[in-house]
Amino acid sequence: GAGAGALSAALVIAAYPHALADPYASIDPLLADLWLSHVMEARGMLEILKTPSEALPIYLPPIAALILGVLAMRKMAPKERALFLAPLFALVAFIAVSVWQLRAMPGANLVAQPILAGALLRLFGFGTSGFSRARYIGAIVLVSSPFLILAGPGLAFIAGGKNAAAQNAVTCRHPADVAALNRLAPGLVLSFIDSGPAILAATPHSVLAAPYHRNNDGNRAAYDVFLGSDGTAERILKERHVRYVAFCLGTTDLKIFNRAAPDGLAMRLARGEVPPYLEPIPGDLAAPLRIFRVR
Repeated sequence: GAGAGALSAALVIAAYPHALADPYASIDPLLADLWLSHVMEARGMLEILKTPSEALPIYLPPIAALILGVLAMRKMAPKERALFLAPLFALVAFIAVSVWQLRAMPGANLVAQPILAGALLRLFGFGTSGFSRARYIGAIVLVSSPFLILAGPGLAFIAGGKNAAAQNAVTCRHPADVAALNRLAPGLVLSFIDSGPAILAATPHSVLAAPYHRNNDGNRAAYDVFLGSDGTAERILKERHVRYVAFCLGTTDLKIFNRAAPDGLAMRLARGEVPPYLEPIPGDLAAPLRIFRVR
């Protein structure tokens, strides 16, 4: 198995040597600093662990599965241990990759679920008494991803209070957040990078920026607009034939823009300062999205 794996790896490297290069080497340096470094799935384990409410549902099931799987193997006959070996090796590989980038953890959690179920069954059993069954079901629930996903925001609420919980809810990443764009004639929309998929999926519009790291040109143009002066922003909007600017109030992106360019277009719009080349489109004042038509 090791020999076959080494041969396969060697063939892949020989055919595609660029696969060993940095996958983000081509990203514009400004985007790497202001956008990619803040993308959740591109973060490493140590950074995620600084926020327990996020780390809990992401890392606890795979790590618990690894520990409980090893403990269950110790109670099994040697000939039965092969049942756990392959999935545990896969789990170790996923966890190792997740130290570098979080994007490996969905695979780790997928592998972890059957390991958890099997390991807890081996360790606790599913006896005939009500107590033993309740103990097994309780253990499954406590380490399950759905329970931990619900528990994470609860911990954030306790730690940060209502204001922190409310702030985290403003993202403009959901179809309902961008629904106001549906009443406008189709056109090119400039918005925050993370709003791009919702606009593409739920409206008839196209977008300049979206969370795809190969979209260097569009993403950099969007940042140049939001960080730029009126002259720069107006010139890019007209050169790119942007029809609408969709601005999300309360998003954490504004903290980044404020540090990078406190007098840029994004922060001026956040303060309610509308430049003459943008026309506000009336909408629901309670909604987080503000829409402007480019004059």
